Amino acid sequence: MIPSSTKRKVGNLLADLAVNSKARVLLYHDRRQLISGEKGAKVEIAWQSMRVVRTLGLVLEEEITTLNNDDDDETSHSLIRAIILSDNSFAIDVSALDQNLILEACQGQSLAFMSARELMVAGSEEAAMDAGRAHAMLSWHAKNLFCGSCGAKTVSVEAGAKRVCTKCRNRLYPRTDPVAIALVFSTNFPNNEERILLGRSKKFRPGMYTCLSGFVESVESAEDAVRREVFEESGISVGAVSIVATQPWPTGRAGACELMIGCFAQAESTDIILHDKELEDARWFSRDQVQAAYQNAVKYANIGATPPDGTIFLPGSYAIAHHLVKHWLENSSAAIKNIPTSAGLDVNNNGDLLPA
Repeated sequence: MIPSSTKRKVGNLLADLAVNSKARVLLYHDRRQLISGEKGAKVEIAWQSMRVVRTLGLVLEEEITTLNNDDDDETSHSLIRAIILSDNSFAIDVSALDQNLILEACQGQSLAFMSARELMVAGSEEAAMDAGRAHAMLSWHAKNLFCGSCGAKTVSVEAGAKRVCTKCRNRLYPRTDPVAIALVFSTNFPNNEERILLGRSKKFRPGMYTCLSGFVESVESAEDAVRREVFEESGISVGAVSIVATQPWPTGRAGACELMIGCFAQAESTDIILHDKELEDARWFSRDQVQAAYQNAVKYANIGATPPDGTIFLPGSYAIAHHLVKHWLENSSAAIKNIPTSAGLDVNNNGDLLPA
């Protein structure tokens, strides 16, 4: 669990961890994390000890610096790029070091570096969460070394939770971009057949279709973002929208962490028009077609395998779209339509949508 802001403000957490014999260190190198694992098994973070950190010549401590303000919580900053992950673990950016040198110094079997996106498929749930936070935070730190207001140097404070300008005291906070993603459903087909709208970008792997999504703009609700994005991308008008689940997505399209806001949306039209050409294709899928695509996701996407040519499949269980579709398959459109807005549903450890 991420330490509370109150705990981060008391003392020097990173410095304290540096002398903690039980401290675990995640090494982050060029957007990838050090992992261990045999082929065919779920990989894990290759946690290292402080001995390895010292062998690499890294000094993990916090320097006391006067920042010309009265905030006691902003009078120290870390000398290297590091962030707190939990009470006894942290991540260090070692991108400046030679990768082979790092591997020689580290402890563990079958060591390699793997991206956070790859870990979503190949890693355990815990590994994916730790790698995701390390990637989101350390990549943000790397892009915010200087103040956007005055251009002066910024420093990391509160164990990597934010940065502060050394000149004008401007505070910089990590980005989290809200993205609305919707399973759009309709029964306005012959014999009241239930169908859902799925689309694909030309950037996707061949055959993969998913729920439509888009960034929530300034002064826009997530529900209105669904209506706008679905119409812009597919020409489909949407009425009622219910927010049902959220998921952090550390490897966002804009290089920042995204918060995926999962929704169910009822379509008011069915004629598809690809307005902005953002999608390569969009279709209405029947229950049988969706069930087949879901099974293909379980068979291929969940393990990172490549499906045979011509196979239509959904994203794997690491993506919120997978669980929105799964919930629709297990329920009728009428039941989904009656879910109240902000129903408090969430994705639990088993990947099911359940009341929080």
